[in-house]
Amino acid sequence: MNLIWNYISFLIHCINFLVVAVSEKNNTFNSNHEGQKLFKVYMNSEKDVQALKRIEEKCQDCIIQWTDYFAQNTKVILHVKEDSVNEVRDDLLKHNLTHEMLKDSYLDVVKKERNPLRSPQHDEFGYNYAKHNGFGAIRSLLIGLTNKYKRISRLEIVECTIEIRPIYAVHISNDWSNTKPIIMIECGIHAREWASVEACIYFISVLLKQKTENIKRIMDQYDFVILPLLNPDGYVYSMSKSRFWRKNRHCDKQYEMCDLNCVGIDLNRNFDINFCEDQSPQCAATYCGSKPFSEKETQAVRNILKRLQKRLFAFFDIHSYGAMWMFPYAKSMEIPRNYEEMKRLSEIAVEAIKKVNGSEYRVGPAARVVYTASGSSMDYAFDVINVKYAFAIELREANINPLGFIMHEEEIQPLLEETWTGLEACILAMNPYK
Repeated sequence: MNLIWNYISFLIHCINFLVVAVSEKNNTFNSNHEGQKLFKVYMNSEKDVQALKRIEEKCQDCIIQWTDYFAQNTKVILHVKEDSVNEVRDDLLKHNLTHEMLKDSYLDVVKKERNPLRSPQHDEFGYNYAKHNGFGAIRSLLIGLTNKYKRISRLEIVECTIEIRPIYAVHISNDWSNTKPIIMIECGIHAREWASVEACIYFISVLLKQKTENIKRIMDQYDFVILPLLNPDGYVYSMSKSRFWRKNRHCDKQYEMCDLNCVGIDLNRNFDINFCEDQSPQCAATYCGSKPFSEKETQAVRNILKRLQKRLFAFFDIHSYGAMWMFPYAKSMEIPRNYEEMKRLSEIAVEAIKKVNGSEYRVGPAARVVYTASGSSMDYAFDVINVKYAFAIELREANINPLGFIMHEEEIQPLLEETWTGLEACILAMNPYK
């Protein structure tokens, strides 16, 4: 009955999905990005950070950065328009910035990320766990899994986007007693972070199949609500038009501004917690929107958080990339009320991850580990909804030829397995009764 009702809801609220699905196949990477080159720039000092910021400000229309922040001892990846390559390279040399221009062009890198071959051993309901999948395949898997495991799962359409795509939530419970603490996991808030979406889908599969005693123990203790792809419009755009698109696809500005980068709102700046204190320009990748919860996607998260508030125990927001296991606050340097406990859980998680493939993660409050960011889902869940634990996890980048958001498909499975190991260790170390 749940499946039938959700299918009817899908038809009513997201009737033009078939039109949208066709647009996924309309790949225009070639026309949009021909000739663009990639640079790796190494931030060896604060002086380097300031120099690169000046170069970016000087050439706003010719440089697109792949990271959201510049910081000492980090690597920044830029892609540069063909007619600006010499100018940017001269500026990097002028400021003595350590850098390299990659042999592969932007287009080459994007094409190599996805392999046309697929291994049937990882296929399930049209989705392949070892590949980057389109929205249609994700939808098929979610419907297939929740139908196959219908005794312990339910698929809900919590909202439809501006382009009329469904935002799904997967509810998982061993007994539907409505008494157990709930753990909520949100993925895919930023379009280009494909690995985040793949992680959530893997978590859903693991929890439903319950192949180990640890997973059975977790399912006996908690219920789960997982939103595997919060930003489907942006995700489809990232897959078909612009690989490093971050925002959603809603334009809240005057018509003449609704083109290229001026479209979209950063959903992780749109929550009603210290809203828009960053004051990013309207066309920036981190533009917060006209008001809190102006977007369908953030309304969906808010509504489900409030509906579950009495039982909601922990909240995880999964991102990519950076290899960081963070907790509140992002909005300020303030220390959260249970700092020591969240630090302990984070350290347990990253130690478990390290034991799998040697991956190393940084731990700490988000504002101290990376930068301050107002309006995040993590801070909203922690301060407004009052969950006991809230985390924002930045998955690591690739181990072989690391290039930020680019994750070659042969590296997907190891990333998912180690991430689940960390999440499992974190959850098992929680105490819902204190």
